[in-house]
Amino acid sequence: TNGEGAAAAAAAEEEAYYTQLLRAEQAENAYLISLAQALRERTEPPPQSFFRTVAVVAYEDLRGTRRHVVGVGAEAGCFIRNSVCAERAALAQLGATPHARVLRIVLLSDSPHWVLPGALCREYLAGTVPADVPVVVAGAGPVGEEEYFVSTVEELYPHPGLYMRLDRMEGVEFGRHLAGRLERPGALRGAAAIAASAGRERRA
Repeated sequence: TNGEGAAAAAAAEEEAYYTQLLRAEQAENAYLISLAQALRERTEPPPQSFFRTVAVVAYEDLRGTRRHVVGVGAEAGCFIRNSVCAERAALAQLGATPHARVLRIVLLSDSPHWVLPGALCREYLAGTVPADVPVVVAGAGPVGEEEYFVSTVEELYPHPGLYMRLDRMEGVEFGRHLAGRLERPGALRGAAAIAASAGRERRA
């Protein structure tokens, strides 16, 4: 029937759209991975771990143009505890760059296979980047052959602290709000009260 034909045509058009979108995302991932790979190859290994890490943050500027900033893991002298991860190095640059939104983040290291970022790196991502931003993690294989893993900031850090993404004054206000809930007669206690307060709106 005409109705069935129209429905089939609409379904085919939708499938073609999502196929094209997937191919575009794969092409962008491959391009950003190649950038990260080139940066890794020309970067000297840090003096303590001898393990290079690279982050490429793709963003859209205020005019709608797609751009990117990069960062590498850095270690100071003999104290690895003073090191700065590639994610923070790249996002610090982004903080000084007028931008409309972050599009995706690509992470790459000397490991032949992809390695997920550590806890501190994930926490920093969750505190500075919207939760739905894709995070692409790749290994150090030849460009076009590397295996990579795609996740999101939220999937990498699913349980952020209650004060995440609040500035100092907002944190004080939320603390007062939480304290008020705990002090009321018959109020929830401990973890239950904290869980009840966790539904507060977060800034994007």
